[in-house]
Amino acid sequence: MNMISMKRLFLLAAAPLALFLQTVKAQYAVYPASARLAKPIENALFYSLPQNAYRLTVEVEETIRERGVYSDYAEKMLKLPAIKENTVSYKIKHIEIKTLALPDPKQVYCVQGTELPALNLSPNGILRGVNIENPRPDREHPRQRGENEAFRRNRLQGESTESFEEKPVTALQVTDLNIRQKFDTIVRRYQTDTNTVIEKVLRPVVDEKSLAEQARKMADQIFKIQAAKAELISGLQEVAYPAGTIEFMYRQMEKNEREYMDCFTGTVRHQTVSYSFDITPQEGVLEYPVALFSPEYGIESADSEDSEGDKLVFRLSLLPFAGAEAAEFQKANTIKDKPAGFYYRMPCMATASLVYNGEEIESREVFVAQWGNVFQLPVRSHYRLRLDAQSGGLLYFGSERDKIPGTK
Repeated sequence: MNMISMKRLFLLAAAPLALFLQTVKAQYAVYPASARLAKPIENALFYSLPQNAYRLTVEVEETIRERGVYSDYAEKMLKLPAIKENTVSYKIKHIEIKTLALPDPKQVYCVQGTELPALNLSPNGILRGVNIENPRPDREHPRQRGENEAFRRNRLQGESTESFEEKPVTALQVTDLNIRQKFDTIVRRYQTDTNTVIEKVLRPVVDEKSLAEQARKMADQIFKIQAAKAELISGLQEVAYPAGTIEFMYRQMEKNEREYMDCFTGTVRHQTVSYSFDITPQEGVLEYPVALFSPEYGIESADSEDSEGDKLVFRLSLLPFAGAEAAEFQKANTIKDKPAGFYYRMPCMATASLVYNGEEIESREVFVAQWGNVFQLPVRSHYRLRLDAQSGGLLYFGSERDKIPGTK
């Protein structure tokens, strides 16, 4: 055997050994952070698994009915029904249940070794992947990005948007409706030696009209507007107005007529108020009182002593999942003397629903990550993994040479 053949044989024999040494050198171990913080740590990285909270957004429609100034005369003068008393009522318009991903303080881990892998973390420290550069956005990640920001609104105070079916009257474009002018006759007598001079003087006096007189005056204005509208669209007016001018004039007449009508029929306003509540499930607790609601008073705090209404309850109903069987299998097959790799979670699934007065009014399936089981991967070199940032579940575990589905 010549020198070249012996050199080739040596290289072939040394290759597996070099690969083995490289693999050993690249190995790492992952520990619960609570067990490692008391010891000196070099080349350590930290990450956490997520826990799930839920943001309930309850939109309540508030309906405000206000009687008009002349509501008592609506039937008599205009033959129209009218609101007789001021009332406020509420109804639940829409409910939304969003899942939030927050770092679980009980599931924080330390990655320690001579050559640490590259971790892809969310801004709040939740592990999303290992040795991946361009991970595909998680299923709800774009939406969760905004949801995980600090809660900006008070728990029982929301932003309201108003939409009016009937615009309340603020000012009328007709003057001299509430007062009238009359003349009193003043008799002045002047005595002289021979006769008496009587002088009659007319003095104007202004007094307030009665409510009935004011209503009659406004009713007459409504009739005049209706007649003017009919004349305008009939084409019998003296001036041939352009089409755009006629449309503008007609709309202005309708606006004035509606404002005057409101004084008789009353006004109805609708506004939508949004209330937000954050709930983080605790172990073994399936129901969480959210607030009180009643059609008369709307949303009120469940802790208020003077509050009235039935409770809005957030309820979790667990769904079957394989986490318990997987945990038993791993427990029976784990070799504890061997260095272990990254932790991931098989999350629990549940049906989240909002219940009012014993009836379910909204529901959806959600993760309850903190109720699931946590598992540990083996240590591998040149491997990639990707986790779901919302639940902590394992989405991909494979070689660096393989293309991760959904990545560039």
